[in-house]
Order: sequence, then C-alpha cells, then structure tokens
Amino acid sequence: MNKINISNWSLANRVLATLAYFDIFRKPLKIEELSFLILGSKEFANDILVIIGKLKNKIIEQDNYFYLKDSKFDLDLVKKNDDRFESLLKKSLKYQKLFSYLPFVDGVAICNYLPFGIVEENSDIDLFIVTQKDRIMIARTFTTLLFHLLGIRRHGNLVKDRFCLSFYINRDFSNLSDLILEDDIYFAYWILALYPIYGDFAYWNFFRSENKTWLNKYFDGRREKIYQYFDTQTIIKKFLQWLLVGRFGDFLENYLLKNAQKRFKLRKDLDVNSSIIINDKRLKYHNNDKRLYFYQQWELRLKRLGLFN
Repeated sequence: MNKINISNWSLANRVLATLAYFDIFRKPLKIEELSFLILGSKEFANDILVIIGKLKNKIIEQDNYFYLKDSKFDLDLVKKNDDRFESLLKKSLKYQKLFSYLPFVDGVAICNYLPFGIVEENSDIDLFIVTQKDRIMIARTFTTLLFHLLGIRRHGNLVKDRFCLSFYINRDFSNLSDLILEDDIYFAYWILALYPIYGDFAYWNFFRSENKTWLNKYFDGRREKIYQYFDTQTIIKKFLQWLLVGRFGDFLENYLLKNAQKRFKLRKDLDVNSSIIINDKRLKYHNNDKRLYFYQQWELRLKRLGLFN
C-alpha cells in the first residue's frame, strides 16, 4: 500500500478525507461527529463549519448531516440506524454487570464501528475483552459459557442483538501496534471507536497511552467521550479467581489453550482473508478481515477528490 501523510494535509483536505472514509459505510456525519472523527489534529466544530462553507462544491448538508457531493444517502435509514445504535448500547449496558461475576475479566468495550452508529437491522454487538495475565483462556471460557446459557451469545445463524465474543487480549499486551497493517485506517478508527462498558478507568487510560504513538499518525489530540463504566467485582468473581490462581488454574489454562490451538489447525473453512490468533497474549477470531478492502475503497475516493495520486 502507498503511504499517506495526513499531517501534510490542510484542514479542508482532512475534512474531505474523513467524509470519504465514512462514505464507504454509507454514513454521513453530523458536525459534532466530524469534529470527533476528523483525521489529523483535533478541531473545533466552528472551525470545521467555516471550511465546509468554502467546500460547497464538494460537500452537501442535509438535515444537519454532511457528506460528499457525489454520494447519495437515505437519511431516514441513517437516522433509523442512529436509533438502532442507542438500542444496542442500552442492551450492552443492561448486561455490563455480568462481567463483575466473570473471573480474570478486567475490561470490556463495545468494538468495531457500532459506537459510530454504523449498524444494520441484523447487527450484533461486538465486544473487546481484556483479561488478566496468564488467564486469557479461562476468562474466555467462563464468558462464553455464561453468555451462551443466557441465550445472548452470537453463534450459527443467531446474530441479531446478540454479543459477539471474538477478540480478547492479555492486559500485559495492550499495545496493538503489532496487529496493524501499513496505512491501516480501519484499525485506527477501530481503536477510536472503542466504547468501554466495564473495567478500571485507569486501565483504559493506560490502553490509550500504549497505543498513542501509532495512532498519532491518524489522530492528534485527545478524543475522549463520557463512558458509563462499571468496575465492581462480586464475591463470586473474587472466589473463582482465588480458586483458579494457583497450579490448578495453570493446568486448566494450558489445557484450554492447547485444545483451542488444536481445533484451529483442523479447521478447513477459513479463506485467505481470515485473521485468527490463538495464543496466551491474544485471541482473535475474525473469519473475514476486510481492512485492505476498506483502505482500497478509501483510496479510490481520495483519488476522485484529487487528494491522492
């Protein structure tokens, strides 16, 4: 892929490039969203509006949404999807207390692009789960079992409104720079989209600081929102952690990890775009990694705008 240097772009070009990226997902942006999501340095909404006023030949405003002139949107559907996000967020917050029972789960965030309001009628709720050191498989097993027993885990054809538990990290490996591709704008926005619903406030600050260096290529300046954290640990959680902290826990963790790696080697249904990681640092179960595709789609739009040769 070609290298893009966002720091060299003017504010006008950064506005266009940001709208071009979200155009891939058929997502026009309100001014407050554009102020939060804009590539490069953080900008005030009023400054962005001044620039947009000079780009009327390239940007359309409709019902307080902004999008590129050569794009067409069903704004009724966009508004419906915004409401759908609020509904899924409420469901996530309804179940956030479950993590106070699950051993070795230290943090949970809604992930992928759901927090940006990029949803569909049958969307699920993807969760990014942070675990304690050397207990990533035990944390995953308890989480999967509880969510499955409650009938809220995504599996098979059961997708809509369910929780997808496909990405775990050991908190000691919170720097995700080793997972990024060159010009990986998708993953940069993926990090920005994270919406924590469980865990220690200090940890999520630590997570941001761990990923700050590579994210600065895309976003400069603090982009924090107000989240509804919940970080209580129940007696059940503390007891299970006490029970599984010693040799038996080591044995169970090793057994679960080796079994998962063995089952992965036997899978025949994965294609070249799959992104599967199974080790004591990360568990990532993504059967179709479309990051390269999204970059290429963004690049095409930048070329049409004259921002990329």
